[in-house]
Amino acid sequence: MISFLVELFRKAVRAVAAALVRSIYRIRITGLDSLPQGGGLLVANHLSHVDALVLGAALSHRQVSFLMHRSFFTVPLIGAFSRFMGAMPVASEDSPGEKAASLAH
Repeated sequence: MISFLVELFRKAVRAVAAALVRSIYRIRITGLDSLPQGGGLLVANHLSHVDALVLGAALSHRQVSFLMHRSFFTVPLIGAFSRFMGAMPVASEDSPGEKAASLAH
């Protein structure tokens, strides 16, 4: 029951974030029919720190998980929120085993 409530809260947070981002940014989505049905890898070019929010809003109909540099997880609010939302901590200095463990999340 708890996991159901946690997932419901995550979906609510994603919906609110998507609505907020769509009210601030004019997002035009094209080519959704080209996305594979299963999993895929989407790589942002990091033009700003809102890339993850915009991508999450544009793909709000699908489950999206993000990689985040491990150092951000030490920032109290950002780290806790990112962990709760399912972001995966990685760093270039991580060993192959640490990277695999993060992706196995």
